[in-house]
Amino acid sequence: MKKLIALITLAIATSIVSHAQVKIGDATLPSTLNFKEQTLNLNGAGIRKKLWFKLYSAGLYLNQQSKDAANIVKNDAATGIRLHITSSLISTGKLIGAVQDGFEKTNTETTVTKLQPKLDKFIAFIDGDIEVDDIYDIIYLPNQGTSISKNGVLKGSIDGLDFKQAIFNIWLAQTPVDEDLKEDLLKKP
Repeated sequence: MKKLIALITLAIATSIVSHAQVKIGDATLPSTLNFKEQTLNLNGAGIRKKLWFKLYSAGLYLNQQSKDAANIVKNDAATGIRLHITSSLISTGKLIGAVQDGFEKTNTETTVTKLQPKLDKFIAFIDGDIEVDDIYDIIYLPNQGTSISKNGVLKGSIDGLDFKQAIFNIWLAQTPVDEDLKEDLLKKP
């Protein structure tokens, strides 16, 4: 009888844990992100691919589920994205280049020019070597700005709703860097 109770308990615990995480490609993303006493829920998740390479798994985290990319970007509400590196092809230089290119591709020239000093500061936080299974969290909180963390260590923050809108455009703009990833970020996995 004790063995049966132990097995039932284990099955329930495993079921709870499996719902607390989502497997996306070679990465496992949590169903929630906690940052500065704020809890964000997984909105959707997908894989960033270029050609036939899977570069990273990404999860979009919000207070409330949404499929409206424009409102997610525009609203002054807590928003986060987790990038779980899954390819050894990503180096610090390549990630910095991808952020700069994505920023330029998904924002107007006026916005890029205006926010380039903030982007330069943000890019400076992407330091050190990048390895498979490194995790970057980019989280915006109202009145606190957009923070970037690597493997749970806060690297820095950039103030302003305008910067949040421009950085999240990389994944959620009308023409994002990866249309398939955008679609996946907007639907529950």
